[in-house]
Amino acid sequence: MSESYFVHESSYVDQGAKIGEGTKIWHFSHISSGAEIGSNCSLGQNVYVARNVKIGNNVKIDDLCHIGHNCIIKDNVCIVALSMIGGSVIIEDNSYIAPGAMIKNQLRIGQNSLVGMGAVVVKDVENNTVVAGVPAKLLRDNS
Repeated sequence: MSESYFVHESSYVDQGAKIGEGTKIWHFSHISSGAEIGSNCSLGQNVYVARNVKIGNNVKIDDLCHIGHNCIIKDNVCIVALSMIGGSVIIEDNSYIAPGAMIKNQLRIGQNSLVGMGAVVVKDVENNTVVAGVPAKLLRDNS
């Protein structure tokens, strides 16, 4: 485990979690045992990362987000404030999850995709697409 990262004094990193170089974990966040966070990530205030989550490099997770157990978040992903990610979700490279989105357990968010503000995602999101609404529906293909 690298020691060249920052964890605010009010945050908890459980034993067995791994944090990459250059990563910053801000106020009142909790990183659970078995979680792995890559390099140059930023986790905002009050972020919860559950057990056995794998987070890639250059990932930004904004304030008040919940990342459920066994999720895989790949590189260059941005998850904005108040988003709730269910357990065992896979979020592919270069995806953007807008504020207040909710993603049901065991889904895949394809690479280069955007989930709109307040969307409730109940089925997989294809690569290079934009989805929004309750439940989330395809708005456009960005291929």
